[in-house]
Order: sequence, then structure tokens, then C-alpha cells
Amino acid sequence: MIPIPFDQFQRYNHVQVIVNKLRDGNEIFRILEVGANEHQNLEVFLPSDTITYLDINLPETLQSNPKYILGDATQMEFKDNAYDIVVALDVFEHIPSSKRENFINELNRVSARLFIITAPFYSDEVVNAESRLETLYFSMFGERFIWLEEHATNGLPVQSELEDHFLRKNIKYSLISHGNIDLWEKLMGLHFFAAKTPALIPYREKIDSFYNEYLFRYDYSETSYRKIVVGSKSTDVSTISIGNGSSVPKQLVEELNALENTFFQLHSYFQHIAGSQNFSREIDDLTESLHRLEENICEKNLTDDLQVYVDTGNGFNEEESLKVGINPNDNRTYFFNLSQFNEISSLRIDPSKYAGVFKLGNLKVNNISYDSEIDGNFIFEVNDQIFVFINEDPCIHILFNEKMKVTDLEFNFFRMNNEMLTSELKTVLHTIEEKTQIIDEINKKNRTIEELNTQLNNQLNKKESELALINSEQDSLQQKISKLEGDLQTALHNLVKEKEKVHLGTVQQELISRELEGIYSSKGWKLVSKLREIRKAIKR
Repeated sequence: MIPIPFDQFQRYNHVQVIVNKLRDGNEIFRILEVGANEHQNLEVFLPSDTITYLDINLPETLQSNPKYILGDATQMEFKDNAYDIVVALDVFEHIPSSKRENFINELNRVSARLFIITAPFYSDEVVNAESRLETLYFSMFGERFIWLEEHATNGLPVQSELEDHFLRKNIKYSLISHGNIDLWEKLMGLHFFAAKTPALIPYREKIDSFYNEYLFRYDYSETSYRKIVVGSKSTDVSTISIGNGSSVPKQLVEELNALENTFFQLHSYFQHIAGSQNFSREIDDLTESLHRLEENICEKNLTDDLQVYVDTGNGFNEEESLKVGINPNDNRTYFFNLSQFNEISSLRIDPSKYAGVFKLGNLKVNNISYDSEIDGNFIFEVNDQIFVFINEDPCIHILFNEKMKVTDLEFNFFRMNNEMLTSELKTVLHTIEEKTQIIDEINKKNRTIEELNTQLNNQLNKKESELALINSEQDSLQQKISKLEGDLQTALHNLVKEKEKVHLGTVQQELISRELEGIYSSKGWKLVSKLREIRKAIKR
């Protein structure tokens, strides 16, 4: 899998798929990419083709590069059909609206086979998602995100206007919707956080790779952020189809959510140690501090308390709380009777006066296991059970969806030492590895199924083409048969007429013969014959 940010993969992988669908055998295409910037990603996806890059602005380092041409995509200085394929990825929306038709006309003119553009198109959902992201970026960096700012300045292109232009210019086209808006917004947000905290970049790259390898193939949705548009003046592109129409498997959604959760846990931790000059030393210091604190509590036999607060609408306060003394080494189940309090919206458990690592398990509210939202001032948690606190007065919040009457609260609780924490983390990592292996196996099977489906679809398309050809030949033969049947009917009709004529002639001939026989046998004819003989004799 090519290592590349998810949003670039969305664009370039679609170009690769479309171009390879067009390719006949080992055919090599001449391709122009408009607005390519410096990364030259297209040749990574299409290594066998001849690719040229055009941009309206080129740094000095690229101006002498023969692959690059300085030029305006709305007025290109190329002959008609100069390239087989022209590509413009996330460029259309950055073209001023008054020049967008010229831009499309130029792509169509210069491309001999087809052109491909990708772009976000106007919708309330897309505009709102971009607005939220730009606000996030501004709050992080104190300035507007240049590309989103251009979207707002130029206005996003309108799909119906583009389609109307295609119809006026007799441009054949196909539209593909890809990139669920919510998923795009989530992943772009992770990019912003990683840009702000560079230590997160390696983990963000892992999330991008996860999307590219496992989620991309499912991410087709009408409520998409981006459209892939294929246009041509000569090639029928209406049959271009990408995506299998399947929804994202639940296992992949859960895995992505787990990756996102870990990403933000790491972000919280990196924020805490942002001032440190030595990351490894900070971790060692944290471990050593927890170890010293653990020894100090045990050696001095310091007293400690576990306290539960309830919020009945007045916030957390001492009057509405219950407290019990605890031993740091205790591993036991605690039960609190809360029937004396009115309906509550949340609970707060203060497991200790001191920092440390605590395990809170088998949490029950009104004798029912609780598995909803948990918050607190911990810097790290594992499976909503193990909580790491680096400051004194640790607290864990239990949040309810609505106010409710709570009669009893029960949970198992104890302070963990470093060895216990290490063991728990190893178990969690082992579980994650096992789940990852299961997901990998499922994905392999899914890929096999997809490949089989593709092969089956190809065979079906081939058979359909063969059947269409047979049907066409059958229609042609049927037309010929119909014509021959018509000619035969005409010939038979003419033959009947001729036969009737022949019959009529025969009848007439018989009548004449009879008349002649009557004449020849009559006395008058015999007298005339004798007179002719006498005349001939006189003349002699």
C-alpha cells in the first residue's frame, strides 16, 4: 500500500483505477496533471505512463525541470488532443467561478481520450463541515487555513451547473461520489492536531494507512465530500463504475474508533509533557514518581480516603457526599447507599488523596452494570477500568444521560503498583494484537470475495457483451429474413399473375383455333379456295 495521506490517496487512487480501466494491455498514456504542486504523486500511482505537470506557480527549483510547465489551465498553450488524459485533482474549486467554464473547455480540448477532475461541490453539509474545520484550524494556529479560505472566497462549484455545461458542449461524463463527509471531517481534524503536535504524526500516518488499506474501498456515499468527474468528447464514460456498494464492516468502524481514541489519549499526554526537552526522560520521571509515591504511602502508612459525591443540581459539594477510610493495599468491593439523595445527574468518585494508578471494576448503579460515559482528571485510561493520575486529588466522573434516582453504588477498587500496570498493559496489547489479526483475516477474506466478485462481474460483463452481439446479429438476420420473405411474397404474387396471363392466352388460342377450323371446314372457305386456284391458273 502506497504511504500517503488519506485525502491524497482518495484522489490519486481513483485516477489509477479509471486510467487502468481505459488501458488496453500494456498501452502507455501521455498524461497532463494540472495544478500538481511539487509532490509528483501521480507517477507513483501510474509509473508506466508519461506524465507532465502544469501549474500557474512554480518554485525556482522546478522551473528547469523538464517534467514541469508554467502555465494557466484556463488558457493552455497546447494543441488540441495534445495529451491522452488530463487530470486536475482538487483544483476546480480554486478556480474563480467566472473562469470555471473555460477551465473545463480547456481540459476537454487538450485531452484526446478523457479528463478527470476531483472536487468538493456545494451542499449545506459540505459547507458546514468545512466551516467547522476552519474554526478548529484557526483556534489551533491563529490563522485561516489557506485552502478552505479559497473555497469560501471563490464559492464551491455547483454540480447542476457543471452538468448543464457538459450538456451544452456535448461532453460525455460520469460522476462518482466518494468520501463520507463525517469521516472526512474526522480524519482532517486528526491532521490538524498532528500538525500542531508533530509527535503525533507517526500515529496519524498509521491511521491514514488504515483508512487507505481497509476503509477506502467502502467509502462511497451520496453524502460525500468529494466528487470524481470523468469527461470526454469521444469516449463513452457513462459505464465507468467504481465501488462495490457495501457498507463499512462493523469491525473496521470499531477499529477506527479505537485508533482515534488512542490518538487523542496520546495528544493529551503529549500536551502534558510539551515543555519537556527529553520525552523518554519524562516518561521515566513519571514512572519513578509513581513508584516513590507508592513506597511513601506504604512505608509511612499514610491514611487515605475514598469519597463519593452526587450532583442533584447544586454541583459537587461536601454535604452531598459519602466518605470511607481505605488502606492503600486493599483490594475489595465498596458499597454506598445513596437512597437519601434526590435524583442525580452525575456521580464523582475520588479514589484517593494522592496521585497514582487505580483500577475501578465491576461498576454497578442500582445493581445494574454501568458501561456509559466516564470522565475525570486522569491523563490516561485503559478500557474504562485503569486510570493514571499524576496530580493529587484524583477524581472520576460518572455521567448519566438524564437525571435519575440512584439508591446504591457498587464497585471493586484498588491502587495498582507498576508491575500490575505493566501486566495489564501487556494483556491489553495482546488483546489488540489478537483483534488486529482477526480483522486482518476478515479483511483478507473480504478482499478475496471482492476479487472473486470482480472476476465474476468481468465474466458477466463479457457474457453480456457477447449476448448483446448475438442479439444484434440475430436482429440483423431477422431483418434479412423479413426482407427475403417479403421478396418471396412479391415473387409469388407476380408468378400467379403471370400464370393467369398464360392461362388466358391458352384459352384465347383454343378459341381462335376452333374458329379457324370452322372457317376451314365451311362451304364458303372451300369455294374461296377453288376460286383462288382458278385465278392462279388464269394468271399462268
